[in-house]
Formats: sequence, C-alpha cells, structure tokens
Amino acid sequence: MQKISLFFLLVSVFFISCSDDYEEHEIGEDLVDNSTDVRLIDTFTIYASTVILDSIATSDADVMTVGRYVDPYLGTVTSNGFTKIGLGGSFDLEANDDPVYDSIVFVTYYDEDYYGDTTVSQTLNLYRVTEEMELEEDESGNEYLYNVSSFEIDTVPLGSKTFTARPMRTSDSGDEYNFRMNLSDEFGQELIDMAIDHDETLQASAEWENYLEGVSLRPAVDDDATILNFQTSNDTLMYIRLYYHETSTTTDSDEVLYHDFPIGSSSYVFSNYQSDRTGTPLEKLVEQKYDLSSEDAGQRTFIQGGIGLMTKLIIPYIENLSTLGLAGSLLKAKLIFYPAIGSYDDDLYPLPDSFNLYTCDDYNDIESALYSSSGAALTSVFYEDEEYGEESYFTFDVTSHFNDVLTDGDDDTNTLLISLESSSLSNSTDRMVLTNDKATDFEFKIEATYVVQDEE
Repeated sequence: MQKISLFFLLVSVFFISCSDDYEEHEIGEDLVDNSTDVRLIDTFTIYASTVILDSIATSDADVMTVGRYVDPYLGTVTSNGFTKIGLGGSFDLEANDDPVYDSIVFVTYYDEDYYGDTTVSQTLNLYRVTEEMELEEDESGNEYLYNVSSFEIDTVPLGSKTFTARPMRTSDSGDEYNFRMNLSDEFGQELIDMAIDHDETLQASAEWENYLEGVSLRPAVDDDATILNFQTSNDTLMYIRLYYHETSTTTDSDEVLYHDFPIGSSSYVFSNYQSDRTGTPLEKLVEQKYDLSSEDAGQRTFIQGGIGLMTKLIIPYIENLSTLGLAGSLLKAKLIFYPAIGSYDDDLYPLPDSFNLYTCDDYNDIESALYSSSGAALTSVFYEDEEYGEESYFTFDVTSHFNDVLTDGDDDTNTLLISLESSSLSNSTDRMVLTNDKATDFEFKIEATYVVQDEE
C-alpha cells in the first residue's frame, strides 16, 4: 500500500527504524476513503550522559546523614553531619548543693534508612565546630546550607565511638533505638564549673553560641561500612546530655540529674557530602556544565543522592512526530531505562524506590519538574524480573510531556534529567547504575504509540 511506504519514508528521516507492530483501522466505508494506522515507534535517538550538580541544599531536613563506604562504581563516598547545639534554657547550679559531674553524652536516634554494610564495624567522631556557621543566600533570597558547605572543626574530637550499626533495631518498648556517644570528661566538667559560677555563657543563647558554635558528626577516615541517617525533626531526637548529682546533706544524693543541650535551628542542620572518584569512569566529572557520555563510561550512566549525580537524556526529533500523515495523535509515550546487571542487590546496594524527571538547560541547570496529566509530579514505576532478575526496568509515562512538545513545536524541552526524588537527592547516598548498551536490548528507549491518519 502506498501509504505505508510514505510513512516509512517520513519516519526514516527522524528515527533509525520503525516497529512492524501496528494495527490498521478502516474508517466508514461510505465516507472519504482514508484509514488510520496505530503504530508503536520504539527507535528514537537518545543521547545519554551523566552530570553532577554544583550544589544541593541539604539543610532544613528531618535527618542528618553520616558515614563512609567504598562504592565499586562511584569510589569513596563520605557524609559529614553538622548542627548547632542550643542552650536548652539557662543552666545554673548552687555551690551549696555540692554538685558533682558524672558524665556527658551525645544522644541521637537512628532513622531506618541507611546505605552500605551494617555488618562491618565503623567509627563516628563528634567534633567541635571552630568557625562561625553562616547560611548562604540563593538567587531567590532564601538561605540554606548545601552538600558542599563545610566549616572548620577542632583537631581533637569531643568524643568517639566504634560500633556495629543497627538502624532497624527498636527498644523493648518498640521505640526507635538511640545512638549514644560518651564525650570528653574535661568538656563536661568545664560546663559544671561554669554553671556553679553562674557564668553568662550558660545564661543567654548568644553567649552560648560564642562558646560552642556547633558540632560535626563524621566517620573515621578509613571506614568502609555504612552511611547512616539520624533523626533531627525535633530537639528531643538529638542533643548533648550532661549528667550530675548533688551531695549536700539537704539534697538526695542518689537522684540522677541532668541538663539537655538540644540541636539548634533546623536551618543549621545539614549534611556535607564528599566523593573521591579517582580511578572510576567518573573521575573527570567535576563541574555541572560538563557531561560524561555513556560511551565514555562503559555504556553506563549514574544517579546518586547527596553527591548530586543525575542521568541526562537528549531526545531530538520529538516534535517531528506531528509531520507524519495528514493528521496524527499521540496515544502513549513511555521512557524505559534499565539498572545495570550486577550493580545492585537487596542488602548492600538496593535500588531506589522511584525517580523524578526534570527538564534542564544547556548548563544542566534544572528548569522544572515534569508532571502527569493529573498535575502530580511525575514518578517512575518499577517492573521487576522476578524469574531471572536480568530484565528489570523502570519506566516514566511521558505522554503529557511529549504532547506538550508536539503542541509547542519547541525542541528546547527535549533535554531531561533523571534524578532521585527530591528528599532522597538531598539527604541520602542512594544510587543506581544504568546501562545503555546499544548492542543489547538494555538501553534507554522511548516507546510511543501514535495514530497516523493518511489519505489513500
């Protein structure tokens, strides 16, 4: 039939080939002699690469992310937590009560999310921040701290703990399990002495902040274990607790007394992420304006939270679908992408639950999120190959986006970024390795179902 030859001629200008899977429907025998073809087009040209964001806001989060592990694809990944410590109200002690210092501890609570190997022993250290912690203002006038923000710390830690993490463990009452670290007795005794002397440092928040600007929780420099999340949504979930008792004859010497110094404003609770990618395909990826093509990275692209790795896709020729036939309509379009076989498992390197999709400009700056026809932010769906585990894939329904491109005729929106969902992007090191091997079926692809109406 002549119309089929014309269809293939048009498609070949923009696509490599066209699927033979189509259905032809005749429209009314007593009307104009025309027909409608429903075709599945699955050979769009797609250019895939990896980019890295210059910065990601990580403050104002409900968790602090801390730890270090060595990733077989992404190198050494480290996360250091920072926070201010509040005064928790004025703290005074009376010398006549004979107060005696007992101990001082840093207390926080695990969040169930983690990344890495919890069977391996690891060490966390708490350091005193020695530099003023200041927020950074963005172009819109909002103030944040970022994954690349950092402040000077003391050379000697206030405390250290070596342990095996149990983030899923709960107490006998069913509550989340807390993490406790003993701090320096010298530090604790100094606070008791100031309280007895009615020192102004323990009377006003401004004076306290001059004394203790903040603290930083960070892993040992040679750890290869787990990235942990600690809860920070309120000041009962992270604090420094000073224990003491009073020995005068007028007080109960057996009573356990304490004062809590809680975490400060959430604006100053943030995580600093670092990645040493030496010896990996991503070693030269150092600035946001550069792309690392999948061909230069072993037919792979990468996504990682905290560090800010995203997969970039350029999909040219979308708008040319509208030139096929006298009239046409897009029924469905989906983006399909595959996790690299052997790059993930349920224990050490689990796949993220879902992803978001964004448009971006020529400098890889995010412009806007993609939304579904219902107005919700577009999220991916996972299809698991439960039998063999080799053909699992994620998919986005990009029908609405493709229709927008066809309506506007604008190819500036043909560049997309696949990212972790926003909360995971800023406060986790979740990652995925994606395969783009054009010699196999495991490559980025678009499947578009398009109706073409031609005249006989």
